[in-house]
Amino acid sequence: MSGQWLKPEEMQTVGDRVRFFRLSQSPCGTKPPWTRKELGAKAGCADCTIRNIEDELRSISEPSLRAVCGALGVRMSMLTKQDKFLECVRVLGLKAPGKAPSIKQREDVRDGGASWAANRSRPKPEGIRVDSRQRDKADDRKNCECCGDEFRRNDRISSYDWAKKRFCSAKCGGLAVQARLRAQRERGVA
Repeated sequence: MSGQWLKPEEMQTVGDRVRFFRLSQSPCGTKPPWTRKELGAKAGCADCTIRNIEDELRSISEPSLRAVCGALGVRMSMLTKQDKFLECVRVLGLKAPGKAPSIKQREDVRDGGASWAANRSRPKPEGIRVDSRQRDKADDRKNCECCGDEFRRNDRISSYDWAKKRFCSAKCGGLAVQARLRAQRERGVA
């Protein structure tokens, strides 16, 4: 790769160092530069997580950082401590281009996009995304904790809200709250 190279001395943050290791290539050629998507796949996280780490858009969780360290093959101290990072880069002789490799230079698209088209046409595995009409009907029914009547889920309620829903109507919910307050007053907790 020709062009401008990143300077290890200028890599001051953890995100900068992750970017350097991701884009670096070993002198022997065993480690090529990776895209964020490739590093994310090796670390078991999304490429947007790698972008957030590199751009320091959010604080980095320790499990995410450990996963990235494992994928890069470096110790956590090499990302968190400047002197360890510089020593590692010097000993291994790593160089990183200032820009990510162009997608046109990648092996996976040299075949004219046939592998990309093949990946897009594969059938999706069962159970990944389920249409709301295909949900199991047993999951769409609950019994009200107040009156005991069975009620169904409508299409306008999210899965999160449905999981929290315990009453068939606002009236039953209000009655349950009143009953709980009455019980607390009788016990003297009010």
